[in-house]
Amino acid sequence: MKLLSSIRLVTCISICFLAATGEGTVRLVGSNVSGVVSPPPTQPVVIYCDIDGTLPVDQTYQLTWTRDGEGLITYNNDVVFKGYQSRLTVTNSPVDESRLSLEINPVQLSDAGKYDCSIVGLYDHNLIASSYLSVNQLPNVTAKVNELTVIEGNEVILGTCFANSSKPTPEVWIEDSLGNRIDSLSSVTVVDSQEHQGISDSVLKFSKVFDRSDNSKSYHCVVQHPDRLESYSAFIGEVDVQFPPTVEFMATSHGEDISMQEEQPFNMECLAGGNPQPQVVWTFQADDTQTDTNSVDVDTTIPTDPPSTDLPSEFQAS
Repeated sequence: MKLLSSIRLVTCISICFLAATGEGTVRLVGSNVSGVVSPPPTQPVVIYCDIDGTLPVDQTYQLTWTRDGEGLITYNNDVVFKGYQSRLTVTNSPVDESRLSLEINPVQLSDAGKYDCSIVGLYDHNLIASSYLSVNQLPNVTAKVNELTVIEGNEVILGTCFANSSKPTPEVWIEDSLGNRIDSLSSVTVVDSQEHQGISDSVLKFSKVFDRSDNSKSYHCVVQHPDRLESYSAFIGEVDVQFPPTVEFMATSHGEDISMQEEQPFNMECLAGGNPQPQVVWTFQADDTQTDTNSVDVDTTIPTDPPSTDLPSEFQAS
């Protein structure tokens, strides 16, 4: 078999290199792969280079993976860099699938970068291509609660949502206990945080004017990463909206006098509401316009304390 006397290395748009051999042209093509850091069970990420052409069966060569700044990490089917031995698996299939593959599980943010695949010693030459791995992270959403007890009509910041994630920035919103999305909130701000190793915090403050219809509603921070369909949430709490007491007479209109015969039973109901639950107090004020030779002086001042002991014996309050 006559070998060609020259080897050419050509860089392509898709990051590929080729070599001319006695069996024809062999090209090694790199890839662009993305991964996402997620809670268990994690999904592996496979970096690969495709072999375009047929490798000779009568030649001895080595398959390697290297990484910028760390040198050789695999040699044939063995992981030789100690920092990767627990997470990397070599899945090279140059004959059956014409692909050099490197599986990372679980993937980490620090794994992002350039990886070079090589066929070393092919006709005393090296065939090299580059693959690039980008890594994002699913957000970890937390909620900081400010105050769950509010006064009706006041605008307060109920809580603040924090969602950390690498790029792209996740979407953050507030939902109530019925799954309704709360609109008209302040916009999400992004704050860089060195403590998260370059990951940014997306911050959303939950500010709202509350009324009594909001009482006992609960709220959640919700975040969704653009790379995944799953949503993640953090519980803010159940809001306690306080409002003034109200009273409604059920038997008669408020302020209407009732005339009845002596010894006739009398019943009146009132419906009281408010938050906190108000204390219902019945007071009795005698009609001092009636003349009675046996009458005594009557204190017409409305008492401020519950006057249950001052009610006539025939009165029963429940």
